Amino acid sequence: MKCEECRYEHTKLEKYWEYNGEIDGEHSYTILSNIYDIVVYEGIMNHALTLQKKPFEEIEVYIDTWRIECPSCQTCSLTNVRLMSERHNKSNYYFKKGIREYESF
Repeated sequence: MKCEECRYEHTKLEKYWEYNGEIDGEHSYTILSNIYDIVVYEGIMNHALTLQKKPFEEIEVYIDTWRIECPSCQTCSLTNVRLMSERHNKSNYYFKKGIREYESF
């Protein structure tokens, strides 16, 4: 996917997110992509599921969304707003599995 306005190419990234480790009981991730779509979200959440010591163990996941909160253009910004509902709909699935997610920048 290539943005016509800023020329950002989402598919050219080697990785879309990064796991920063556990800090004060929270598992910290950073979004590396300008676009935060369902593929990026599920990648982070599925990784978080592997960190559970037992099924349905409650763990906290902190996602740094600075890059998507400060996009380079209006088109990328509007794309992220549109994709937010997809992530929200899927979040209930991970919540039931014990993942408590927090996003901020």
